[in-house]
Amino acid sequence: MGERRRNVRRGCLGCMVIPVVAGIVAFALVTINPPDDGPEPTNAPAARVAPYQVVASEHQPVARPRNVFRVVIEDGLPPDVAGATLAAAARQALAFNRDADVATVFGFRPGDDALGGGGHTVGKAEISRDGKGWTGDGMFTVGAAEEDRGDVAVSVVTRVFDNVQVAAEETVMRFPREEEA
Repeated sequence: MGERRRNVRRGCLGCMVIPVVAGIVAFALVTINPPDDGPEPTNAPAARVAPYQVVASEHQPVARPRNVFRVVIEDGLPPDVAGATLAAAARQALAFNRDADVATVFGFRPGDDALGGGGHTVGKAEISRDGKGWTGDGMFTVGAAEEDRGDVAVSVVTRVFDNVQVAAEETVMRFPREEEA
């Protein structure tokens, strides 16, 4: 199936706290390209899924149980391939522990600190089993807060602050939920 792609416009998400050296905290202005009410997706062929490596997986048995994956994906992929890869990893993350209602995947470039607990440098994807989003309010934390519409919400990084390895600009995409991995 084709990705659920929409026209984008630039917008500002706000400031992000970034841990730096010796406990000093830096702030970065992050730009998100949220979807607008553009045309519905076509039945274009699905983008290929690039190889990725799960470097950390965690099940969080909180009030709304969740699975979190941190994956490494090759650098320089076209946005549709990076998005399709993150969506595939999100499907795998949701299947990782069947007790989870929602899953999030953070994607990193090779050589970035994927285990340091910071932001993401390739993108982020979220998926739920029940359409209730990350906390149960029907919203995901992808981009500037995306509604959970029963598919996979993905933000693909289009520019990175390399000195602190965090996303500077992202484009939001939607992919079909399909069957869990």
